[in-house]
Amino acid sequence: SFATTRKTAWAEKGTVIAQDQTVVPAEPQPLLMTGGVGREEVRLEATGSEVTATGANFVVRISKATGSILSWKVAGEEQFLAPLEPNFWRAPTDNDRGNQMTARHAVWRKAAEQREVRDVIVRREVEGNWHVIVTFSCPAAGETVGTLDYTFTNGGQIRVVFKVTPQGKKLASLPRLGMTVQIPVGYDHVTWLGRGPHENYADRKAAAFFGKYTLLAGDFFFPYVEPQETGNRTETFWVRFTDAAGKGIKVTGDPKINFSILPYTISELETRKHPWELHPCGNWVVNLDYGQMGLAGEDSWGAKPWKEFQLMPDREYTYGIMLEPIR
Repeated sequence: SFATTRKTAWAEKGTVIAQDQTVVPAEPQPLLMTGGVGREEVRLEATGSEVTATGANFVVRISKATGSILSWKVAGEEQFLAPLEPNFWRAPTDNDRGNQMTARHAVWRKAAEQREVRDVIVRREVEGNWHVIVTFSCPAAGETVGTLDYTFTNGGQIRVVFKVTPQGKKLASLPRLGMTVQIPVGYDHVTWLGRGPHENYADRKAAAFFGKYTLLAGDFFFPYVEPQETGNRTETFWVRFTDAAGKGIKVTGDPKINFSILPYTISELETRKHPWELHPCGNWVVNLDYGQMGLAGEDSWGAKPWKEFQLMPDREYTYGIMLEPIR
C-alpha cells in the first residue's frame, strides 16, 4: 500500500492512495466429504416423481422431472424456499443492453428452465455414499447437454457437481453458468473467503482483494439508475449465510465459485426500469455460479466482453459445491 505521509488539502495523513495484492498460485485441494461417526446411514427412496434422501437430521427431495433439489430440510426446517436449479442468464447490464446481448444470447434466457431430463440414476458407491445422477438436454440451446450429480453423507453434507457442454451451430457464449436458489430471509448475515468486499466480475476484479469478509445481505444490491446484474463476488472458496444466532448454510466451492445474494429475482431486475419499482420476492435469491461473462465497457454502445472473459461454447464446464447446515 502507498499512503500519504502528511496531511494535505485533499487528504488526511495516512490516506491510502494505491495498493496491490500478489496472488500466489496454488494447486486446488480436493473437496473432502466426511461422514458422521455413529450417525444413521442415509436412506434413499425413489418414486415415480421424486428421489428422497433421508439422514439423521435432514431430508432432501429431488424432482425426477426437473432434476432440481425441491426441498432441503434440516431438523424439520426448510432451507430452500425455491428449487436449486441450473441458470444460464443474468439481468442485462447497461453494457449488455448497449451491445445487444439480450438478442445475441437470447437462446440462453430460457434454456435452463426448458431443460429436458433424459435419465435419473440412483447408485451407492463403495465408500457408502449415495449418488443421484441426472442427465438432461437443453433443446432451446442447440445440442447442449449436462448432468447434475448429487452425493449425500450421513454427516448431512450434500455435494452437487454440475457439468454442462454447450454445443450447437453458431451458438452464442453463455451469459452465466451456475445454479440459483432462494433461502430464508432470516439468513441475512454473509461471510465469505474470496474476493471482496465490493462487487467484482471476471474483468473487474483486480481491486477486489482476497480476504475474509462479512456483510449484511442487504448490502450486496447496488441501486444502479436502471436495475441490472449486481452484487457478484468472484473466486470464492466458501460462503456462509446465517441468521443473527449463527444458524444457516455453508457453501464450499469445488474448487471456487462466484456468488451473489439479492432480494430480487433476475426476472424482476430485468423487467423494471427504476430501483424504486423493484418488488422483493420475500426470500434471498442466491446465485452459486461457475462464472459469468465479463462486463466489457470500452464503451456502452457496442463493445463486447473480451473473448477470454466469455464462457464460450463447444467445451465442457464442470464445477461443484458442497452444502452443509450450520447449527
